[in-house]
Amino acid sequence: MRSKHTEDAPNPRHTPMQGIRFGGMNFDRLNIEPGGPAWIWPVLILGTVVIIATRLTQLGSLSDQGEFLKYTFYAAEIIKGRIPIDRLQDLSPGYLWAVSGLYALSGPSFELLRALQVCMLGVAALLAALTASRWGGIVAGVAAWLTLLFSRAALVNASEAEPETLLLLLHCAAIWLLLRHNPEKSDRHQIFVILAGAVIGLATVTRPSSAMVIPFWCLWLWWASRRPLSKQCDVQSTSRINQFTPVFRLLAGFALAPVVVLLLHLSLTGTATLMNPGTVSYEGMNPRATGFSGEAPSIVKQIEPSFSQPDALHLSYRRLASLDSGVDATPSEANRFWTRKALRFVMSYPRAAATLVVRKALSAFSSYEVYDLRSMMQRDMELRATGPWFSFGFLVAIATVGMLASRKTVAFPLLTHASISFIIMTVFYVSSRQRNAALPALAILAGLGVAHLIQLWASKRRVFALTLTIFIVVFSLAANYTTHAQREDMHRWRAANAAAHIEDSIRLAIAQGMPQKARWLAAEATTWQQDTGRTAAPSLVQQQIIRLLPQVNDPERRFDLSLAAMQAGDWATAAHLLKELERIHYYPVRGAGVASTLAYHQARCALHLGENERAVSFTATALRQAPGDPDVLELALALAGSSAEMAGRLPSIQSASAFSDGVTVALSRAKALSDVGRPLDAELSLEILLSEAPELQSIVSRYRTQIGLLEPGT
Repeated sequence: MRSKHTEDAPNPRHTPMQGIRFGGMNFDRLNIEPGGPAWIWPVLILGTVVIIATRLTQLGSLSDQGEFLKYTFYAAEIIKGRIPIDRLQDLSPGYLWAVSGLYALSGPSFELLRALQVCMLGVAALLAALTASRWGGIVAGVAAWLTLLFSRAALVNASEAEPETLLLLLHCAAIWLLLRHNPEKSDRHQIFVILAGAVIGLATVTRPSSAMVIPFWCLWLWWASRRPLSKQCDVQSTSRINQFTPVFRLLAGFALAPVVVLLLHLSLTGTATLMNPGTVSYEGMNPRATGFSGEAPSIVKQIEPSFSQPDALHLSYRRLASLDSGVDATPSEANRFWTRKALRFVMSYPRAAATLVVRKALSAFSSYEVYDLRSMMQRDMELRATGPWFSFGFLVAIATVGMLASRKTVAFPLLTHASISFIIMTVFYVSSRQRNAALPALAILAGLGVAHLIQLWASKRRVFALTLTIFIVVFSLAANYTTHAQREDMHRWRAANAAAHIEDSIRLAIAQGMPQKARWLAAEATTWQQDTGRTAAPSLVQQQIIRLLPQVNDPERRFDLSLAAMQAGDWATAAHLLKELERIHYYPVRGAGVASTLAYHQARCALHLGENERAVSFTATALRQAPGDPDVLELALALAGSSAEMAGRLPSIQSASAFSDGVTVALSRAKALSDVGRPLDAELSLEILLSEAPELQSIVSRYRTQIGLLEPGT
């Protein structure tokens, strides 16, 4: 049985029909219609239900990693009548009110929210199947459907209380509506454009970056109106106003949701801001940025617990901006403060900034999944064994084939829609959550690519089909290649998990009245992460290092041990480990907590071992390898201040305050002064900091212990 196409069916020149070539695809040979047989859709719907039930079972069988509390917490507050006016601009309004509406109907339940989001993923897969089948036949539809339902990253995102799954559904719905548009049909058919605009408006109030797709869809609608799809329609008879009518409809539908939210924010907060962009520009472009999931200054995470609200990252950033300016910074002022720091880094070190951009551009197409929550990374790791899953690189490869095989009528809007996410990741940072917005367009293009390969094989053009298949395999393998930066990122998550598990054991040991075991475990945690929030006795840390050294071979872990040895005051062991790492050309990429150059750490060891000449040489190398790093810059300034001879051997030294906040610079200065043998000056630097920010007392005390100004327990 074949499906019946009525008035809403696309024009024969618009959609591949039997005997019509579509971007190289001749569907007459496959004897299929774009809509497919009528029985296929009940089968896909039933299959979606089965797969969604399986996915929920898989998620339920994973270890409990907690949840991201920000949106669920504030949604619960809203249904109690307590609107968080001071935090509205830090939250996604679309997602916040959607969760609040769900909680108002059913009561607070993270499990229900997660189940609903997994169901959203299933609906998005069906919409992608509808769109792909309309343009490439049922084979393309089934392929697009499978692509979304077997995306591990999409499932992981759906398992957390974050806006990206809602964004995935909205983008999928917008594409489906827009690609149903046919300028030659009746006004009833044109309602799809208005609805699509409204859906993109909802996506924009969920994530403001979604608005970037509007100009490209406007261009596509104008182009489609200028170039009629059938020969019966005269181009000259279409007035310029009529050519722009679909564009006006799209913009009218789009404006509704953002205008409502802006007016709501204006009435509640006095500021017409859709959503505070936060500091993503700085997190993606600073001296310690890795290109993965944003790199906030370590002090931001350290002061965040001092706020009673969940996810107080924005508040921490504002507090640091306020300390620098001397007045309470508004969200807009804080954004400008951190954006200026990022721009100053780009202008001062264009080569380093360009290298970081290239790294992000390449990583955006990689199969490596990047998350910013430990719970999401843990779920991703546990779900790998429950496959099969489609990797992101494999999806991009097949989508590329679909793009090349498709008419520009459909390839252009889908390509540009997907490209927005890649542009955002390149400008800011790579994240699997950011990829979610690109998945609908990529899934549809991938469906067209699969249909094209099958058509080529059926039409005896098998050499060409094999060539494209080889391209897909090669691209997928290249995308699966693990780079050094990715290995470093994976190691950081491994270290975070290890430190968290040890922390649980420490709390249990304390509860059981075993303080000696707790101290021993604290020393072990230090060998994974130096800033664990606890202080460990240097002698115990040294014992742990001696115990672990014969067991540890990977360079990432040995670098951890060198950092722990420095913190314990065992500079000879640290210097030996660093020399070994230098010999195998290892270099660290550790983000905000640690300078990403061996030379800096070797310089510190040399200073404490009395090798001042070598320390100057190492510092000069570190200035080249880690441009703008506050620790490196402050150490160079401290050495330059020690003697004119040392100053003459160092290259020009920028001010660390140009690229970092005042608290970070003050802490880096204290460590540098301690390293060059000026502990009194280091103490003075910390005292000045405490006079400006007394709430940092506990952080500064712990820092004094870490850099050797205080003994543990003092």
